[in-house]
Order: sequence, then structure tokens, then C-alpha cells
Amino acid sequence: MSEALINPDNPLFELMRSGVLQPNDIFNLAYRQTMEILIEKGYSLSQITKRLNEWGYKTKRGEEWTRENVHKVLKELGLKTVRGSAA
Repeated sequence: MSEALINPDNPLFELMRSGVLQPNDIFNLAYRQTMEILIEKGYSLSQITKRLNEWGYKTKRGEEWTRENVHKVLKELGLKTVRGSAA
């Protein structure tokens, strides 16, 4: 798995950051890969939330991420953190 999707130089990064690509869209692959990378790095729900907000990613409503938003998206994508939260 490549970290290219979480690189600000990647064109998908701007689409995700601005909220154009949404977790529940057909394009959820980009979000899924981003979440998988963070999970592989051992990030908790709170850490994933913090990182997404630091990178400027937005929810489908154009808002900052909350721990609950991240939990919901992980569950929808069938993912879980190392600590077992989400799916």
C-alpha cells in the first residue's frame, strides 16, 4: 500500500481535503486507503481524527472530523483500528 494518497502533492489529496470525494461515494477507495494506512501505522480513532483534521480533510457535510465520524466511516468500510474499534 502506498502513502501517495496522503501526500498533499497527489491530486486526490485536494479532492478529499475539500470534501469533493466523500467516504460513501463510489470514490471511497481513496478514503479507504488513507484509513488503512493510518490503521497500519497503529493510529487510534482519536489519532486518525486528529490527522484528518490536520490535513484539512472534510466530512461529506464539509465539516471537521469527529471521533464519531471516523468510527462510522471505518464501520461502513469494514475496517477497525488495532485496538478493535469500529467494525
